[in-house]
Amino acid sequence: MLFCFEGMKKKRGTIRERMISILRLFAVIFLALAAVSAGTQIQPGDLIVGDLGYTPGVYAVRDTGVLVATLLLTYPDYPNALDTWGGAPASSTGQDIAVSMIGVPDRFLRLTPGGVVTTIKTFTRLRPNGLDLDPDGTWVISASGEDGLHRLDPGNSVLSTIWTNNLGGHVNSIAINQDTGRYAVALFARTGPRVVEVDRSGTLVATLDKTISDISSIEWDLSTSTYTVTDFLNLDPAEFVRLDPVSSKVTSLIAPISSHALNAHARTRRGTWWLAGGRISSTGRLHEVTAGGVFLKTFTLPVLGAAPTSILIHGERSLSTSGKAAPGSTFHFHLSTRRPADRGKVFILTLSRASHPPVQLSDGRRIDLHFDFLAFNVLLGNLAPFLGGGSNIANLDGNGNASARLTLPTYFPSGTGLRLFAAFAVLDASTPTGFGTLSNTVGFTLQ
Repeated sequence: MLFCFEGMKKKRGTIRERMISILRLFAVIFLALAAVSAGTQIQPGDLIVGDLGYTPGVYAVRDTGVLVATLLLTYPDYPNALDTWGGAPASSTGQDIAVSMIGVPDRFLRLTPGGVVTTIKTFTRLRPNGLDLDPDGTWVISASGEDGLHRLDPGNSVLSTIWTNNLGGHVNSIAINQDTGRYAVALFARTGPRVVEVDRSGTLVATLDKTISDISSIEWDLSTSTYTVTDFLNLDPAEFVRLDPVSSKVTSLIAPISSHALNAHARTRRGTWWLAGGRISSTGRLHEVTAGGVFLKTFTLPVLGAAPTSILIHGERSLSTSGKAAPGSTFHFHLSTRRPADRGKVFILTLSRASHPPVQLSDGRRIDLHFDFLAFNVLLGNLAPFLGGGSNIANLDGNGNASARLTLPTYFPSGTGLRLFAAFAVLDASTPTGFGTLSNTVGFTLQ
């Protein structure tokens, strides 16, 4: 992320510059030819990687290390953060991707799995570092220096400021606390706060950490209600850690990988993490690890001189939301599994007051929703008038998509601040549990 850009600004020797330029030229030609000849469709579970190395761009990689597709070549610009686009996909090939791009100009892009790019917003004097999708369907963007946090509405391309950083250091990565709705801001700094929380009004409400040296990415782990953090520079033992937002306790998850600084990470539905590591002067690698520190897989990225800046798992965010959960307003649920086996099958979307304890299935999978009184009544159909007349139980369409909605009546008390959680499951009689695809869980607040 930020550290990569700062490093690129340093002057290099003429011979080295020429060598890098030649390598980049050959790599761009090779990848362009590979992208044309491959023709392999991206599948759920594939890894989407943003890279600032010799051939900066966005790539799809199978979890076996095979290059699936070159989605975007961006030299001399580079992608700084990636996320799954919310709402219904615009393409028939799967869920679209949000890209924050560092370059001339800095910009925010929408990228289809087929490689079609739409520029949503160009930025002036704002270097976008991190992305996260807010439950209302807007994007929260972290920007370096004193820029802080911004909100971008993709519908009208309006950019507004949430919080201005006056803490020093550089704002690097952003994650949303699903339990509270707060924004966690990771600062790339030597001194002062390193992780802080900001509420939706832009008020700084908590300082969670002052110890982790150089944070390159932060993510919310719904299964434990904690943040996970990667540390870039290997100057302390906190290279991949868990940060508890209640106690501020930092717990090491894996031992430092001395040969590869960690730039980004993403959690899988099976409870492991993919870690992206590497500098521009070394070969980028991806590592799949468990919370206990066991390395399940490690492979070199199949891209010459890769230095990954970001990573996401295609299809992991099958549920997204938009709108306002307030009296007289409609809150929309966007379902998109894009799995061929799910086409036309019945889905069940339900709500709960809590994400824990989860529903544990006999096959080892879990639905991160607590089966409480609210969930019970939703499934019974007692709340059907509020849920689009019962659209929370319906069929996915021929592409594996569907929508549902929550409409609160005008007499519903406003400003409750009640936190709700939503998730869905696809029914599949051929499985031992009767459930096929399980979605992610989205938390939102009744306003």
